[in-house]
Amino acid sequence: MEISVQTPHSLLQLGYSFSGSVLIFYPHLSLRIVVVKIVEWAETWKKKKRNCYFLVISFHLFTDVQRSALGLLFWVIVLTTWTCIFQARRAEWGELGDYLSFTIPLGIP
Repeated sequence: MEISVQTPHSLLQLGYSFSGSVLIFYPHLSLRIVVVKIVEWAETWKKKKRNCYFLVISFHLFTDVQRSALGLLFWVIVLTTWTCIFQARRAEWGELGDYLSFTIPLGIP
């Protein structure tokens, strides 16, 4: 049985994939199939890059990450400000400060 140079490509067109038997019995053939698959993958990636599919997806993901970071920054500023104001003026607020507090130190009776 003679194997031609076109064999890997024709096998791929017929729907064959590489399996253990191909790797064991025809190692040179499996290497050709791997090379053909890598070239096909690279060509598809170039087409997708040309059509900007992945750029659009990554741009939307990037804007979501930016919005999430801005939301985090906003809430860190708000909660830090509230904590500082509450701790500084709780005694001045009297009963309202006690109601807003989750834990009220009882002290020594």
